Amino acid sequence: MGLRVNTNIPALIALRHLTLTDARRQLAFEHMSTGVRINRASEDPTGLALSEGLRSDIRSLEQATQNNESADNLLTTADAALAEIQDLLIGIKASIVSAMNGPATPSQIAAEQDFVDSSLSAIDRIAASTRFGEINLLNGQSGFTVQNVDAAGIRAVVPEEVRFNPLVDPTPFSLTIVTPPNEALDVDAVVTFEGVTFTGQGATVALNTPTFRGTVELVDLAPAGAYTWEIARSGLLLQIGPKAMAPHQMTTGIPDVSTASLGLPVDAAGADGFLSTIGSGLANDLFTNPDNAAAIVDLAVEQISRFRSNLGAISAQILEPARRTNEVAIENLSAADSSLRDADFAEEMAEQIRTQVLFESGIAVLSQASLLPRAVLKLLE
Repeated sequence: MGLRVNTNIPALIALRHLTLTDARRQLAFEHMSTGVRINRASEDPTGLALSEGLRSDIRSLEQATQNNESADNLLTTADAALAEIQDLLIGIKASIVSAMNGPATPSQIAAEQDFVDSSLSAIDRIAASTRFGEINLLNGQSGFTVQNVDAAGIRAVVPEEVRFNPLVDPTPFSLTIVTPPNEALDVDAVVTFEGVTFTGQGATVALNTPTFRGTVELVDLAPAGAYTWEIARSGLLLQIGPKAMAPHQMTTGIPDVSTASLGLPVDAAGADGFLSTIGSGLANDLFTNPDNAAAIVDLAVEQISRFRSNLGAISAQILEPARRTNEVAIENLSAADSSLRDADFAEEMAEQIRTQVLFESGIAVLSQASLLPRAVLKLLE
């Protein structure tokens, strides 16, 4: 063993180990003070990348959950307004039935007509004023824009949910009448739509495919064959999931429920019509055609019930399950992120105690190593 004064190798070794121990000790303090295991990318590059991806997914799921709650509030607002309209329609039907009673005098019929007129005005006010924030809900602005309907076979198209073609606007649709509806003989329509066969109730056919859900009202005795319509990109887009793709989105619509839209166009036999036509002095008021007025109101009640059922189904069968699914995903992803990013305090405390002992012993060893050159003085005595 040599004795050297200029270079104290044992002290350098002790200092190097003391520096490493101090770095680990400070890192343990940092982990415990922040509660985070990865404070910089250099600590765990792979873990940091995985954690950031998980945090992005978690934030998207949290926003999707808020979207679901907002959409549910929107649908609840629309449903409450539709319930009021339905009550008004029921009152109108009662007035029509009262006016149709044989002993009713002209003045009594006029009083009932006044009630009908005021109820129609109330329906139009509700349709025009119901809003959710800046969104008009019941005046048609939140509905689908149906255009170029083949009137030879289709009286009306009422979409409830549509998946638009991203490459074409408007999106075209086509159905084929296999068995024409016949009201006189009580024959239900049979149609094919997107490769699926549907049987209607009379001339009303409910369609449900991945791209279109809604009802189509056919022309009575319309010849068998293909009939088309188009829907421009419209309606309410609900972002119910974290991704900007079809499985995480749905597009629904709330039709116009004003008196000029409830009901159906007059058919070839002169029956039906829109709700507005039962107003004073019009074709279906209580003096002129109360029978058809009653049929129109029944049809309007049925339409409102269908609209409300659709909103309720979306809320209960789509939004609520999506919200629960998102919440479970948030829990699982948060647990995964925590295992990657959060500090284990038991582990960090054990590391801190270990490094603290090593640090103190390192100080003592460095002190002893610094005294080794003094042994040279013994040789010089």
